[in-house]
Amino acid sequence: MTIQFDVKETDDNNIVFVTDAEGNDVIRAPLLNKGTAFTKKERDKFSLNGLIPPRILSLKQQIKKIHQRYHRLGKTFDICKSCKMFDKNQFNVLKKEVNAARYNFLRDLQDRNELLFYAFAYKYMEEIIPIVYTPTVGDAEIILKSRTSKRMFERHPGFRKRYPKGAFWSGY
Repeated sequence: MTIQFDVKETDDNNIVFVTDAEGNDVIRAPLLNKGTAFTKKERDKFSLNGLIPPRILSLKQQIKKIHQRYHRLGKTFDICKSCKMFDKNQFNVLKKEVNAARYNFLRDLQDRNELLFYAFAYKYMEEIIPIVYTPTVGDAEIILKSRTSKRMFERHPGFRKRYPKGAFWSGY
């Protein structure tokens, strides 16, 4: 099903999405899905009660939770940094696995809630650039392809950043 929506600017210069979609259709549209940031009024309007957690979190609170989950993916790596049992090769393999998991985590976030993904990316740009940059993407694709996962290849929007001097970088 195709979801129709329009983007409008309010009198106070806020951008809003206008749609007739309801329920799961809103949740499945990454541009419309705000996760737990939907207000009580929006939850009623879009018939979301019972489809998303009842707790309402601001975008700032969601970013904080996502950052904590993102870092939990590297806990094993952080613990093993101090291990004397790991040689350089094992260490590099583990680092690639952690980076692939983080990349996959960010991709999943973007696939379900683009607003939250881009807000998170903006706030933690320096931290995630190495993850969304091409070498990690390539490693992640090789690792996941070897596990016969096709989900990663279905939708690949990439990630772009414009640098001040006009150079264009693409983490695609």
